[in-house]
Amino acid sequence: QKLKGFNNAVELCCGVGIMSIQLSKVIPRVYGIDIDSKKIKAAKNNAKLYGVQNKVDFILGDVLNEELLKSINAEVAILDPEWKTSEQIYAKDPELTNPNLNELWKLVKENITKNIVMRIPPNFSKKIIQKFGTCNVDNIYWKNELKFKVAYFLEGIDKYQEIDYFF
Repeated sequence: QKLKGFNNAVELCCGVGIMSIQLSKVIPRVYGIDIDSKKIKAAKNNAKLYGVQNKVDFILGDVLNEELLKSINAEVAILDPEWKTSEQIYAKDPELTNPNLNELWKLVKENITKNIVMRIPPNFSKKIIQKFGTCNVDNIYWKNELKFKVAYFLEGIDKYQEIDYFF
């Protein structure tokens, strides 16, 4: 709902496309980028399965490639880097995500948009999150366990706020 007013979006590190497909329900044009060709192939197949192949374009590429980022026309960018350093251990710092979240953030702000949404690990503190700027954070719980956070750095957000969602 927070992204409803945007006309186009890009998801960086889109994996098999689940978030991009969901975004296409509220945003007319969505791009998903990932460096893994198998994931891009699966994402394209998933878009067909959900009947949104005309609303979502999946691109094989390196999300740290500045030329690729400059070619993307998006009003909002969703950053979803890999944040598990092993099966059960989450990255403790943005530098340890893959790709490096600090580097990705900087490139996106310079080359695509200042409206950024990040899916981040549950252990990222308010202090770590606020280093990126003022935002609203959704804490996503499943069976009373915090699974991940979604931080919205969007125009018009002027104070830090956290909301818990339980599923």
